[in-house]
Amino acid sequence: MAPPVKAAFERQIIVLPISSILPLRTISFSLKQSVKYQRIAHSINEVGIIEPLVVAPMKRGQRQHLLLDGHLRLAILVEQGAEDVRCLVADDDEGFTGAAPNSTGHLAQP
Repeated sequence: MAPPVKAAFERQIIVLPISSILPLRTISFSLKQSVKYQRIAHSINEVGIIEPLVVAPMKRGQRQHLLLDGHLRLAILVEQGAEDVRCLVADDDEGFTGAAPNSTGHLAQP
């Protein structure tokens, strides 16, 4: 019998202030002008966020979270003036351990 698989996310969706979420990349002006971006923005305007953002805590006890998935959705929410967003929290993201934001608030790339 195979060993049980550990869940990659906490079971509860949480609401975080947008100001506590650090994106791993910026969204270019040209991407913001794309049809894809405009479709997502329109969908968010009409029905809201359907798929929560995926974040990982910076360190235990800190209020900052790294954005793992949902960069376009976050950029649109910022443009719309949203203050908070529903998020799934990754339990353990080995790909981002030890990462620290640089002076712009974004993660320095190794």
